[in-house]
Amino acid sequence: LTVNALPICGITGNNVICVGQSTSFLASGGTSYSWTGPGGFTAATASTGTITAAGTYTVLVTNANGCTSSCSRTLTVNELPVCGITGENVICLGTTTVFTATGGVSYSWTGPGGFTASTAAITVSVAGVYTVTVTNANGCTSSCSRTLTVNNCGACTFTQGAYGNAGGNHCNEDGTTSLSLVKIQRALTLAGGSYTFGRNTRTFTLYYADAIHVEDEMLPGGGNSQMFGAGGATWSQTNTWSRVPLAQGGQNRGKIQNTLFAQTLTMWFNLQNSSSLGGLPVADTIWTRAMTTCGSNIPTGPEAKFGIPHDVVVYLANPANGYTNNVAGLFKLANDVLGGVNTAVSAGSVATAVDVFNNAFDECRVISRLFNLGGTNVPVQNIVTQSQPLVEVSAHPNPYTDKVVFTIRSSVSGTSSFELFGLLGEKVTTLYQGFIEKGAVKTITYEVPNVNRKTLVYQLRIGSEMVTGKVIYPN
Repeated sequence: LTVNALPICGITGNNVICVGQSTSFLASGGTSYSWTGPGGFTAATASTGTITAAGTYTVLVTNANGCTSSCSRTLTVNELPVCGITGENVICLGTTTVFTATGGVSYSWTGPGGFTASTAAITVSVAGVYTVTVTNANGCTSSCSRTLTVNNCGACTFTQGAYGNAGGNHCNEDGTTSLSLVKIQRALTLAGGSYTFGRNTRTFTLYYADAIHVEDEMLPGGGNSQMFGAGGATWSQTNTWSRVPLAQGGQNRGKIQNTLFAQTLTMWFNLQNSSSLGGLPVADTIWTRAMTTCGSNIPTGPEAKFGIPHDVVVYLANPANGYTNNVAGLFKLANDVLGGVNTAVSAGSVATAVDVFNNAFDECRVISRLFNLGGTNVPVQNIVTQSQPLVEVSAHPNPYTDKVVFTIRSSVSGTSSFELFGLLGEKVTTLYQGFIEKGAVKTITYEVPNVNRKTLVYQLRIGSEMVTGKVIYPN
């Protein structure tokens, strides 16, 4: 009697895959094989061939002596992660949005301009398609995409003069027109009948009944930019006017004598009447163009350039200061300065910044370009060709060691200031204040004290024109 040994049945092959993948099992130990598996699967070769269905695969192995044995292997098929992306995907030029991926334990992003990231959430500003590959705990992956559209957004603002012009008729975002008084009244109606400017006890409260006085008396205002006096003020209580201050006599009775308040009041009317203004970005230089029609956001005509004080730009760009880096954040800062709770930025600089936005979008305009020096987080994007500058500044040598010679060339006349700042927005010095004539070439030599020897930002203003740049200190 001969007793033959049974074959030693064995199965190899990857037995954990993801949905959409395939594998194969290979049996050993015999000369012939008979497979069974899920869904009526059968095969008669050592290899199963390509398999994708989860379940147990069993093979009957027969050796040369006709003896048989069987063994099994289970295939696990893991589900793919459900890839998802959330986040606002239509933004304005110069702003950012956050895309957040879900569904996995790790993430790999690609996007326009060679963009890559490996976090679930990404902050983006450049138009294009952003694609993320999501991996779950089982190592399975899936991908999804989200397209970011970046528009040339704008707003419809009006100046102090417009709101102070009795009978003035102005454009709205919906293409209609309204009288100045109607816009003022609408702003107060939306606010519930009144609004308080400033903070704590340093305030001015404007009521619906005061609207006619805004148009006829309060605006346009002027004077030194300053915080309100303590105690609170209203239009009806003339004994409180000195806290604003408002002019208390003569033909200018009731006129605002605080430029920061006059501009902040004007900005509030603009914010109340323009749904898009608050979200517009703050940058060192903003170029705007007119709209084809009010509210169309379609640019037409030449650019106008506006400069914002660098110290305000840097201050708003630092999240630690507690402000959003947009017009809404600037408006909050203006009220904090009026209310005396923020003295980190000068009232004059804030007033200038607020005035820029009241003018830059006057009668409905759109952003065409933004420019930033170092130290801010607003993206820089150019979408039109820059025209020949009206004012130019050159600095030599650059980089410098102990002295810089600035040469100013201007094709416009106007009152000018030339200031230097650090990269964090702190003011270093004023090099020049005065009037510059059209066609003039002015040279300013700055012997840099040891304490100021660092990379500096220069800012030249001549009338409504502004030029900014850097001089590099190499050490």
